Amino acid sequence: AAEKGLRNINSTFCPDAGVWEWEEWSKFLNRAYRAHHELKEKRAGEGTDLHELAEQWIGTCLKENAGKPIEPFLIDPKLKQFVDWCLINVKRFLFSEIHCYSERLWVGGKTDFGYEDLNGNHVLADIKSRDKDYFSDHAQCGGYDIQLYECGGLDKDGNETMIFKKRFGKHAIFTLGNNFKEPIFSKPEENRKAFEHALGLYKLKQAYESK
Repeated sequence: AAEKGLRNINSTFCPDAGVWEWEEWSKFLNRAYRAHHELKEKRAGEGTDLHELAEQWIGTCLKENAGKPIEPFLIDPKLKQFVDWCLINVKRFLFSEIHCYSERLWVGGKTDFGYEDLNGNHVLADIKSRDKDYFSDHAQCGGYDIQLYECGGLDKDGNETMIFKKRFGKHAIFTLGNNFKEPIFSKPEENRKAFEHALGLYKLKQAYESK
């Protein structure tokens, strides 16, 4: 709708030439803004649902089957492709939804999950409720990687639940939109550098703007 309005914007201000008067254009644009907001809110809710569903299933695998993927009796259709991929490619899950922090960098967060693949690599993974990954997704994994290695994994009360002595061999972004087939992998060492560089620039920018 917004693109259609943009194509007609020149005629909007020239009634003699044109398609829409200003009042009509204004109403049309307001509807486009509202539609965008409603879609954004809907997708945010879907993202939360996907995370909760994945967390519940991985938690069940960790609790009942030593982390080995279990084929669920009933499964939400939104999670089916993710579960099917894990049943084939995941040897065992390592953790789900654990907290982490770095005192050195003064940051903290909560990771989605980690797993061991069939080749013995430990993989740090993050779930996104869209069809595309972005550079920031991989840098975010780099930040979690740093925090887990420096301070371990914690529960919601700050109690240590895991110690990480082995570095992650891969990072994986699971884009669980409508076309999910497999995760997008990236190199941990590059992601860790990206996170530290981005954080450094952010802190410098904050310091500059506070003057």
